Amino acid sequence: NRGIGGQTTSQLLLRERADALKLHPSAIVLEAGSNDMRLGFAPEAIRDHFLTMGELAEAHHIAVFVATMTPTCDCFRPLSGPRTVEQIHHLNELLAAMCTEKHWTLIDINTSLSDTSGHMRRELTVEGVHPNDAGYALIAPPMEQALHAYGSKSHR
Repeated sequence: NRGIGGQTTSQLLLRERADALKLHPSAIVLEAGSNDMRLGFAPEAIRDHFLTMGELAEAHHIAVFVATMTPTCDCFRPLSGPRTVEQIHHLNELLAAMCTEKHWTLIDINTSLSDTSGHMRRELTVEGVHPNDAGYALIAPPMEQALHAYGSKSHR
């Protein structure tokens, strides 16, 4: 895990070479976008950063996995701002289309955290943006399953 709280996808892109590629991983999971959206970046710009990070990883023979953006809620205090259900849904649709086009694996971590309106379920968040332990317990299995499936295929 090389995530740094508060960073945007453009900052992740700048750190990708030193913090990921030099480690020579066989796979990378890209999970980001909330800070970009909080700052007003359009879903298309966020997707483009994912695309560049994924293409750079792929050029280094690293399998690319992309996680959907998690939902948010204003259940404790106003935090969502521009991170609306609609904007998050739009970004996740763009990420899904990108993964289909590039033959990358999309890992849906949004659905298990969302309530029926598309917001983060109150019992699964610390403050409305980040999952708590119960939330992480729900998003770990889809990530583990995707990576395990990749590991099984790559060792054949």
